[in-house]
Amino acid sequence: MFELLKITAGEWRAYPRGSDPKPLVESIAPYGTGWCLRGEATAERYLVRDRNKLQVFYSLDNEGKPTVPRVVTVVNSDDRLTEVRGVAPEENLDPYIGSVVEAKLKEFPDGETYQKKSDDMKMLTAIEQKVKQEQ
Repeated sequence: MFELLKITAGEWRAYPRGSDPKPLVESIAPYGTGWCLRGEATAERYLVRDRNKLQVFYSLDNEGKPTVPRVVTVVNSDDRLTEVRGVAPEENLDPYIGSVVEAKLKEFPDGETYQKKSDDMKMLTAIEQKVKQEQ
């Protein structure tokens, strides 16, 4: 799975308010995302009861199909971005996906709130690479 994280080509898929949670749950079930949405009851709560809109970015798998869940954004019923979750430990963004998330955040009126997190991840990635290279 780690090698697949280097692939950042893919697509965003929308899961509208009130939609059936099964396609979402089935799309993330084979992967260890760590997201609570992998449970159908929780996904249903997000989409139906709480009236959130979700968008998930799927990167390409080994066959070139967009099936690997990488990022989920949650927009609440007031149309405010409330969550941006990745697949790294503690639902953080992985070190490769920053530019994809940065581009997506520009679409949200309150995306600047999450831009700092993206910038911080870039800095941590650069530091991690230097440590690995003993610089």
